[in-house]
Amino acid sequence: MNLVKRAGLMLLIFALFCTSAFAQTTDYAAKDKVYSELKSITFDDMAYMPVNHWSSVAVYTVAAAGLIKGYESDFNPTGTVTRSEALAVLFRSSGDEETANSYYSKVLNSKIKAPNDYNNIDSWADGYVRLAVDYGILTPDEYIYCMSKNYNSDGAFPKNMPALKSELAEWIVRVYKLPLQQGESKIAKFYDYDKLKDEDKPYLETAVYYGILNGSGDKLDPYVTITREQMAQIFYNIRTLWAQKIGYEIIQTSVLDVVKETVQGDGKLTNDIKIVTDFGSLITKREYKLNGETVDNAYNSQLIYNDFVVIAEGNLPTDSTILKKSDGISIFTKDGDVKFILKNKNAGTRDFSSEEYKDATVYKGKLYFLDADEMTVVLKTEQGFKEIECTLDTQFSYRTKTAPISTVNEKYKDHNAYVFTCIAKGDQREFAYRVQITD
Repeated sequence: MNLVKRAGLMLLIFALFCTSAFAQTTDYAAKDKVYSELKSITFDDMAYMPVNHWSSVAVYTVAAAGLIKGYESDFNPTGTVTRSEALAVLFRSSGDEETANSYYSKVLNSKIKAPNDYNNIDSWADGYVRLAVDYGILTPDEYIYCMSKNYNSDGAFPKNMPALKSELAEWIVRVYKLPLQQGESKIAKFYDYDKLKDEDKPYLETAVYYGILNGSGDKLDPYVTITREQMAQIFYNIRTLWAQKIGYEIIQTSVLDVVKETVQGDGKLTNDIKIVTDFGSLITKREYKLNGETVDNAYNSQLIYNDFVVIAEGNLPTDSTILKKSDGISIFTKDGDVKFILKNKNAGTRDFSSEEYKDATVYKGKLYFLDADEMTVVLKTEQGFKEIECTLDTQFSYRTKTAPISTVNEKYKDHNAYVFTCIAKGDQREFAYRVQITD
């Protein structure tokens, strides 16, 4: 029996004995506000974007989390982002909204007492701009000048001017207190490396290292102005960071089954739907009036429609009807409630014990990051970073016990690990079929 087949048999044995020990019993009941929530993030102009437009999932996700807002029914994805707007989204993401509101009240009182000493440009953002001083983004003098009537004078922070990628990257690094990375190995790979300012390089290296910026093709383009959809993508890239700051827990799991029970009586039809995962079930309920033997699905005839907001690539924000067995999902919960669900890219399932695969190699290093959306695991080896594809059948284990995918980054980051891989004979793609965390 080859290595892959032996590993597959052992993993099956481990799964039989370990699954129940790690399964959660929490059930999440759907709320009845799904229509209003879907309406608030289904922007008219985004609805006309092509299917699988690159920014759609990012826009809907950060909007669902309340970090970025639209203009009435539109999002204006290609609109320019001002520095004030960028600071507002940043401080909403960092959990500083209350402090910013407090500063806003103080600035407003000062303006009432001395209206001739202040300007009203982007006055809605005064609290966020003041908060930027606390994080060292602005000096006290830059803040004073930008709030004064002489806001265009030298030394003022131009709060109403377009924000640059380099600025937002530096602000994120500062606010989230990310360790500045030594060296320039990440940014040196971009063709415009020679155009980067020396003072910006540590922040840009750190931003690329943490996935805040990914560049545009072969260029980093840090000195271009940010559009609203680009800003959404940047904050989507750091969703694991802001989730912790504002009280979200992200549960990475997959749909084990979808169970539907239909009951008819009292002139209505009731659908009780249970979406089963290994961290509990998502419970939804729908009731319809009946016209004879036919269910009237018109909006006005629905008596009850309890469901969850689901964001998925290639779709407008929708409800849980899009979820199917074996789908990978990220459940965003807050205070014990499901706020929304992100349907991950379909990683599929693969039978690694079949003859379609052959043994490749075993990598040893420290577990750097598991990206459950892109289904990749990143290992830090002596030769550098190694990124390896995963699938829904990839097994994560700590010593001899199954490691739930939602806990991997939190519990095992920087732990020593082996990644066992195999190669698909057809396309020669390398997959991780087991990630063994050893300490």
